[in-house]
Amino acid sequence: DPNPTSSNMPVNIAITRAKLESALGDHEAARSTIQAARALQTQRPSGVWRDQDLAAYEAGFCVRQGNFAEAERLLTEAIAEENHALSKLARAEMLIYQEQAAVAEAILTRFITQYPHGFPNEPSLGARILLALALFKQHKLYQARQVLAEAVRLAAPERFIRPFLIHGSQFIPLLVLTLHTENLSAESQGFIREVLQLAGQANNADDLLPEESLKSLATAASITEREQDVLLLVRDGLSNREIAAQLCISPGTVKTHLANIYGKLEVNSRVQAVAEAQMLKLI
Repeated sequence: DPNPTSSNMPVNIAITRAKLESALGDHEAARSTIQAARALQTQRPSGVWRDQDLAAYEAGFCVRQGNFAEAERLLTEAIAEENHALSKLARAEMLIYQEQAAVAEAILTRFITQYPHGFPNEPSLGARILLALALFKQHKLYQARQVLAEAVRLAAPERFIRPFLIHGSQFIPLLVLTLHTENLSAESQGFIREVLQLAGQANNADDLLPEESLKSLATAASITEREQDVLLLVRDGLSNREIAAQLCISPGTVKTHLANIYGKLEVNSRVQAVAEAQMLKLI
């Protein structure tokens, strides 16, 4: 540290420790660690971190405890600047936990576009994992699987496992789905299996989801974003020509999309396609 009287190193250590505690499920300990860092920051300001950064981290740990009121208070405290990156991440995570995944998706998509490689002291991996979870919560399985596969590809070489452990059991089905349905390298497959093992799951990742559940998820994940758009309009009773006008594509393209949808869902009509899509929670 070029400034040995600052609190840069102690605060860095505290943030790392808090993240590890949270990944292990001890969010209360993580919050206490950050609170101690904030107290030190008051006495010996860090040249790298600001109190609003630490408040945003603390808000994230409150979210994982389900303490949304306290998280909201901390985020209000942290939002001293309009585009505070860490606050955006904590806000998006809270929205996911509050079943507002579509709003979280919009925040995270803009965030990753603005910070594709992360921002100082924080990589983009956490945002990508949150985006995958937000998509999964909306049953946008095709996109969720793609986003998670990219996050795994980025994390596997350096074995950045901790960010994948933070969200606990709600993340397991998406990990298993990606393992079984995405064209992953051996390195990425091994990485996901290690994450699953460290998450306290069975040593055999193949047994984590019943075969029927995995088949349903895989079928849903095969439906692309555009095909999902078509299904929504079919459900609303629009004709091929009306769907084409709505999506700015040709009627022939709509017909091709429907043929692909019928094949993937193993159905023969619009009514059957809508029923199957609703059962799979695609619409």
